[in-house]
Amino acid sequence: MQAPAIPDNEAQRLRALRARAILDTPDEERFDRLTRLARHLFGTQIALVSLVDAERQWFKSRQGLDACETARDISFCGHAILADGIFEITDARLDPRFADNPLVSGPPHIRFYAGAPLATADGSRIGTLCIIDGQPRTLTAAQRSALRDLADCVEAEINQIDLQQQSKALEMARQLGEVIARVQSQFIREADRRKAFEGLLTDILALTESEYGFVGEVLYRDEGAPYLKTYAITNIAWDDATRAFYQAHAPQGMAFTNLNTLFGAAMTTGRPVIANDPYHDPRRGGLPEGHPAMNAFLGIPIHHGGELVAMLGMANRPGGYDQALVDFLHPLLVTLGQLIEVARAQKKHREGQIELARLSRVASQTTNAVVITDAGGRVEWVNEGFVRITGYTLDEVLGRKPGEVLQGEATDPATVELMRDALARQAYFEVDVINYTRSRRPFWIRISCNPLRDANGELQGFMAIQSDIDERKQAEWAQQQSEARLRGLFELSPVGIALSDYETGAFIDVNEAMLTPTGYTRDELMGLSYWDLTPHEYEPQELQQLEILEKTGRYTHYEKEYVRKDGTRYPVLLNGMTVYDSSGRKLIWSIVEDITERKRMERMKSEFVSTVSHELRTPLTSISGALGLVAGGALGALPEQAQQMIAIALKNSQRLGFLINDLLDMEKLMAGKLRFDMQIQPLMPLVEHALRDNQAYAARHGVRLHLAHVAGAVQVEVDAQRLQQVLANLLSNAAKFSPTGSEVTVTATCVENTVRVAVSDHGPGIPTEFRDRIFQKFSQADASDTRQKGGSGLGLAISRELVERMGGRIAYESVAGEGATFYFELPLCPSRQVAGDGA
Repeated sequence: MQAPAIPDNEAQRLRALRARAILDTPDEERFDRLTRLARHLFGTQIALVSLVDAERQWFKSRQGLDACETARDISFCGHAILADGIFEITDARLDPRFADNPLVSGPPHIRFYAGAPLATADGSRIGTLCIIDGQPRTLTAAQRSALRDLADCVEAEINQIDLQQQSKALEMARQLGEVIARVQSQFIREADRRKAFEGLLTDILALTESEYGFVGEVLYRDEGAPYLKTYAITNIAWDDATRAFYQAHAPQGMAFTNLNTLFGAAMTTGRPVIANDPYHDPRRGGLPEGHPAMNAFLGIPIHHGGELVAMLGMANRPGGYDQALVDFLHPLLVTLGQLIEVARAQKKHREGQIELARLSRVASQTTNAVVITDAGGRVEWVNEGFVRITGYTLDEVLGRKPGEVLQGEATDPATVELMRDALARQAYFEVDVINYTRSRRPFWIRISCNPLRDANGELQGFMAIQSDIDERKQAEWAQQQSEARLRGLFELSPVGIALSDYETGAFIDVNEAMLTPTGYTRDELMGLSYWDLTPHEYEPQELQQLEILEKTGRYTHYEKEYVRKDGTRYPVLLNGMTVYDSSGRKLIWSIVEDITERKRMERMKSEFVSTVSHELRTPLTSISGALGLVAGGALGALPEQAQQMIAIALKNSQRLGFLINDLLDMEKLMAGKLRFDMQIQPLMPLVEHALRDNQAYAARHGVRLHLAHVAGAVQVEVDAQRLQQVLANLLSNAAKFSPTGSEVTVTATCVENTVRVAVSDHGPGIPTEFRDRIFQKFSQADASDTRQKGGSGLGLAISRELVERMGGRIAYESVAGEGATFYFELPLCPSRQVAGDGA
């Protein structure tokens, strides 16, 4: 066996894996539906989302496999992550790297493996989406492409949290950048600076989800005490007097001199004040009667050039305020400090040259790119942000039109024409466009351009503020690609998929596999709802499924019929879940499987079993009877060898008879034709009778049956003969699988309103891989031709049907190597229940 090599970037790869915080997390439907689809699409026994850790591979999602992890040194996925392509092993037994691998020589007996690597956004391969089968096979080119597409969907889910967080952070950063760009633009265009600050306050409150606030300049009295004079403040007047006061003083700015308040603490300390419980904060100064409630407060002092120049205050953000918000607002605070400094300068210097110099200083220090051109659109000045974003210096672009330098082959001609038209009309414009850096790297930029006019309204030039939006555009493109891949899977799925309105049932979208069996055209089906395809008699079941959907958000394995366009019906199996669209409308995604062929095969199998069983029963009875007579000496003594052959024939004919009886019982149960003679009767005589009847069988296996606990004189309503059949099956199985000389224990105990009868053995127990199939028809732990224990594989399936038809349930408990306990529970008759167990 060859252990997988360690990738060169192992340290980086492990950091990327652990940064996703996905290891050892609970199952998630967003991954499980993809592995279910992979298993169904490729028809393999196993489909996994495997993440390769330092010493193990851990399965985030698994279909067809109970184990949740294996050692890395025996993993196939450890090999798969060493390259970008799909890693495929057609027959592991013939591959020297895997022939003696314990996963090949032992469970799950891997023959075929194909794994598509899963990479994080930085290219680190952290695991695979893999499919595994017990038979050799080779993927076609189309299948390899489909496996890669599915793996891309898994990658998208793995990176979704990062993408969402990045998208949210980028969106907030974009909004913050727009706020900064807008206030800068307004500050330049508006003669009344207070309007710019009022717009800024409105933007800040919306950005932080705060209810009210203020922006103000910090001034100082002659004695050095600071006080606040507002540039903008929210109108929270609550009566006639406060409304009149606001109208009289807000336009000129309100002065606040009391420093024994929360915002006073921010001014005196020079540090942010975060108060998420203002009522109990010792720095609070109290509120006037009638003042709106203050549930949380944030006061941020704003410094410029080492001096406290202003303060920003806001209140009542849902969830309160924290330092992270203060840090996030830092670029805005810098700009605000700069703007207030400029406002101070403008108050002292009204001349245009000084105003332009101050505005240039603000533009130079902003994180956005700022370009000032002459009236002909040729560059006169750029700030450091422009140099950082584009790589071009002022000397390289001076006197040139920005488009000549920055535009390239990916720049949209229609957007360029829109900008040219706005410049020709001397009008404001805002566009998103692809520009190129000095190294010819394309990037997305948002350009907000304003005309610059003198006091007489004559055009002097243009100022463009450019915000780098490349990361946000890349995230949007990645999301669009992911949606396109999912759409491809939707259209190519061999199973029907439908999206419908939760309230009306109207179809919103369906794939071809859903459309074909209905006989409708797409336009016809889009005008219908799933109620139109559902026969009226299914209405109670539909309402029940909707109730389940409302409670759990999903429904599973719901069988019903659909009506075709021509009025005929066909059976379908549905699974579904609720989702919401971008507007908040509730929808239902449904997987609709046409099971016409499955139903036909089940019917043919049932008819075949019934016919063959009945046709075999009569001649087999005669054969068994004749063999019994010969074995009993009816034809005289036989030679010893002939006697042995007759005994073998008789035994096998009896086994065949038992099989036919089991088949007929199962066929009657499935068809609902098996009669039950339900009678209220004591339970324990039936249990004791079953033990007596099966002692001889147990003795032949060297096993003793023992009744260890009695439930007392309890009464149950059962068919005595059918209950004996269940007990006989459990007792014979326990005896058959018990070691020679051991004891099979039978107990009967009362549990609340039921009685439990349990049969325990000391055999090998139930294999883990067999447990989910143990009550299925024809299921055996050892299904090989050389199995040591006989049986039809129908006994437990029949027993379950019989117990359930008598109102009970059957189950088991098992520990590998320590035996098994099979038990059934029956309801006690209400009129004859007892208080507790008897001895």
